[in-house]
Amino acid sequence: MQNRIEDTIFECVIDTIKSFLVNDMSITIDYVKDSTISSFKDYIASISLSGKDNFLFIIFIDAKLLKSIYRVFFPEELSKKETNEMMIELPKDIINTVVGLAILNFPQNYKDLELSVPLDIKRENIENLILNKYTLSKEICTEVGNFQCMLVS
Repeated sequence: MQNRIEDTIFECVIDTIKSFLVNDMSITIDYVKDSTISSFKDYIASISLSGKDNFLFIIFIDAKLLKSIYRVFFPEELSKKETNEMMIELPKDIINTVVGLAILNFPQNYKDLELSVPLDIKRENIENLILNKYTLSKEICTEVGNFQCMLVS
């Protein structure tokens, strides 16, 4: 059976996330597994790709893992208010970066998809959003917490 284009695109994004965690953040990945909607994490961000086909990517990050990533970007102490604001914004920067970089590895006829700005998405809307849609979801389990990525098309 031939893979759907979504499978190929999703694997490009998962590979880019793994590279980001290991090579840029020096975080050890223990394993990667298929995941479900019930395993949503603390912080959420989403971004869409549109053009030939439309894809929505949603990431969910455990608070402990996000805090580790945060310390790499902001090693100096910030005020509690600034820290909270950055913890909310950081997943948006992460999804923008990893999906943007993953595009470089997409099949040639999918490299011209338009990347949106990161989108706000509410946890309670996700189940309705994915209803009757093709979805893929993987959870990257690390030494400091888990990172889930979902593709909806």
